[in-house]
Formats: sequence, structure tokens, C-alpha cells
Amino acid sequence: MVAAWSRTIAIAAAIFSFLIGVLIEIAQEYIAANRTMDIMDAVANTIGIILAITFIWLLSKRFNTYS
Repeated sequence: MVAAWSRTIAIAAAIFSFLIGVLIEIAQEYIAANRTMDIMDAVANTIGIILAITFIWLLSKRFNTYS
């Protein structure tokens, strides 16, 4: 069973995921040896976040009978 859709939780999760992705990219540039920051990784992370939220929203609409 899929839990009820919560726009607030989805937005908070998206922001948190985006910030973690950006922090990892910054750490790769300034902390890790032999690693570099790549803007395309951040773009890919953002696309993944959008796809995940869309998928969860669609599942919620499909299987949630009381929303």
C-alpha cells in the first residue's frame, strides 16, 4: 500500500536530496584526491529527483483510494 501523497514532504525530500548531491559534488572537488566536480552530475541528480517524485505521485494517485 502506498502512503498518502504529501506535497510538503515531497518538496522537503527534494530539497534535502538536492543539497546532499551538491555537497557531495563540492566535496569531490575540494576534499577528495583524484576526483573532480561535474555540473552534469548535479543535473543528473536533479533529473532523478524529479523522476522519483513524479513516480511516487503517480503511484499515490493510482493506489490511494482516500485522497
